Amino acid sequence: QQVTATGKSLDLGIYTALQAILVSPSFLYIAPPDNLGDNNSLISEHALASRLSYFLWSTMPDKRLLQLANENKLRNNLSKEVIRMLEDDRAKDMVRHFSGQWLQLRDLHVVTPSRKNFPTFSRALAQDMRTETEMLTDHILRGNRSLLEFLTADYSFVNNRLAYHYVMMGVKGHEFRKVKLVGTQRRGILTHASLLTITSQPTRTSPVLRGKFILENILDITPPPPPPDLPDLDDPDKHGKRMTLREQLEVHRKKTACAGCHNLMDPVGLAFEHYDAVGRFRQSDNGQPIDASGKLVTGEKIENAQSLVRILSTQKQDEFIRCLTVKMLTYALGRGVTRTDRTTIDNILRDLKKNGYHSHSLILGIINSVPFQHRGK
Repeated sequence: QQVTATGKSLDLGIYTALQAILVSPSFLYIAPPDNLGDNNSLISEHALASRLSYFLWSTMPDKRLLQLANENKLRNNLSKEVIRMLEDDRAKDMVRHFSGQWLQLRDLHVVTPSRKNFPTFSRALAQDMRTETEMLTDHILRGNRSLLEFLTADYSFVNNRLAYHYVMMGVKGHEFRKVKLVGTQRRGILTHASLLTITSQPTRTSPVLRGKFILENILDITPPPPPPDLPDLDDPDKHGKRMTLREQLEVHRKKTACAGCHNLMDPVGLAFEHYDAVGRFRQSDNGQPIDASGKLVTGEKIENAQSLVRILSTQKQDEFIRCLTVKMLTYALGRGVTRTDRTTIDNILRDLKKNGYHSHSLILGIINSVPFQHRGK
């Protein structure tokens, strides 16, 4: 009306209106600020419905949420609604997006292992790898299981193609099904082919990438950045015999500029050397037996991936649960956590421990938290 009143065309009026919509904070943000209350007041029930729906369903609220918001009853029925939403298949999108962000599964489609070195790798197999990790994540998060099962689960979900990759017998058909891992060399997500492939180089494993991944995504430790002009690993044939990757890294660590980071990352990453660059279990590399033992900078001795997982799930379980809380809070809020979020994280962790680290306690703790229900400062 404003545009046509000046004698200009209806088309230009529509164009101008669409411009206004596309730059409006109400369009760009899930819970935009309004002119009511201070910067740290409760968001409206309609804004809460949107935050809740985009967190758990990755889409707009349904009629039930909007009805409760209209009646100003959503907060009073929040726990019941969260459980209802988690039981809905739309919550699978939360699992897919969160695992893609936390575990970097989004990168799996661009990983390109060498066809010469790994001729059985394919895009279809890569998708199966991602599906396995997503299904375990779904089983834990939506099924209200212990968050420690991310590390310790003695079961997984595979189809025939992934089972063949893992050398598991008796799995037929393309459909995924739950299988027990008793008697295998696999436990939890850290021995999933998805993560092992993402953290490898195209032609070989990478203890550095694997160590860095676990520090950042399991323990919430950010290694210091590499120094400028970082030297490459030595040629494996440089010293008159073909060096193992462990030996190459030992030479690399003798360089002062490299020692600090590598002492932190290498023992963690080397624990997974029994898994090749596409996640298959092996006993040797280039004809030489694999040594996956080491010692963490905090003093714990490890023999292989299984002993590292035991340490992570027992002696370092507090660090893992805090890390997972930070990762999910980041996902739910759509921003990184800050110092002001420490009290929120501590409160969630206290309730988590009280409730046996069950996943619904984490999700409800985040939804009931101050940063989720209040306007940001």
